[in-house]
Amino acid sequence: MKNKLFSLFTMAALLLGLCGVSFAADTYPSRPINIITPYVPGGAFTMTTRAFAEVVSKELGQNVIVTPTPGAGTAIGLKKALLSKPDGYTLLMTALTSFSIRSLVRDMRVTLKDAEPIANIAVSVTYFATSKDNKKFSSLLEMIAYAKEHPGEISIALLGIGGYHHILISMLEKEAGIELNKVPFDSGPAAIAAVLGGHVDMMVEDVYNPELHTLAITNKERCSRYPDTPTFMELGYPGMSIDMNIGMFAPKGTPEPVLKKLESVFLKACKAPAYVNFVESINMLSLPMDREEMKATLAKETSVTEGLLKAGIIQSQK
Repeated sequence: MKNKLFSLFTMAALLLGLCGVSFAADTYPSRPINIITPYVPGGAFTMTTRAFAEVVSKELGQNVIVTPTPGAGTAIGLKKALLSKPDGYTLLMTALTSFSIRSLVRDMRVTLKDAEPIANIAVSVTYFATSKDNKKFSSLLEMIAYAKEHPGEISIALLGIGGYHHILISMLEKEAGIELNKVPFDSGPAAIAAVLGGHVDMMVEDVYNPELHTLAITNKERCSRYPDTPTFMELGYPGMSIDMNIGMFAPKGTPEPVLKKLESVFLKACKAPAYVNFVESINMLSLPMDREEMKATLAKETSVTEGLLKAGIIQSQK
C-alpha cells in the first residue's frame, strides 16, 4: 500500500513539474527583461543592442531594457550578467570573442562554461586601413611586399593586448610571413589621429571613417559600404576571415523552454527592416545564427586562439 501511495505521489510530482515547465514557457516573459552590455553607452555594440531591444520588445510584449556595464575590459559586465539568476530576465549581449579569445588570454572572471548561447544578432565590418597619402603602400599586397623587404619597419596601432584586433594583427604576421611594429594606444580616436597624421602606418578598425583608406576587410564577403575593398579571403589569406560577431547569451541553467522561445524571437528580430537598416548605418551587418551555429563558431574561434597561444604567437595575460 505504501509503495502504491509513493508511486502516485511521485507521478503527481512529475506531472506538476512538467506542467510548471509548460506554464513557464507559455507565460514568459511576465515582466521586463534586462540586457547587459559590457560596453560604453554610446558605442556601436550598445547602440546595436538598443535597436535590437526595440524590435524584441514588440515581439515579446514586454519592455526590454539595455544596461551598459563597461569596465575591466568587459569583465565587469560579463560577470554581472552571467552570475545573475538564470530565469531569462537578465541576458548578455557581447562579442563572441569575449569567450573565444579574451577569456582564454585574460582573466575575465567568467567563461563560456557560465553562459548559454541563444542567437547571434550582428557582425561588425572590420578592416585594416592606412592614411590616404601613405607613400609606402596603397594596397594590402603592396604593404606585405614592403614589410618583407623592410622587417619591423611598418608600424600598426594596437588597441588592447590579447583582444580581437591583436589576434588579427598576429594572424596577419603569421599568414603573410611578416613582422610589424605594434604601437600600443589607449583609445581608437588616438590611434586614428596617429594614422591620419602619418605617425603610425596603419590600424585595424571597426567603425566607418571616410578619412581612412581601407586595405582589406576580414569579413567573408565584400561589404556595400566598401565595394572596392577586397576581403582577405580574396587576396589569398583565408585564415584572416575571423568575424567580430555579437550575440545574445543567458546565464547557465536558464530553462530550455525559455532559451528556445528567445532564440525564435531573436532570429525573427534580426530580419526586421528597421533593425537591418540601423546596423548597416553604423558599419555593421545583421547576421542571425541559431544556438548550434553559435556554438560551432565559438568552437572554431577558440581553436584558432588556442593554436596561437600554443605557438607563442600571442601571450596569455593571466
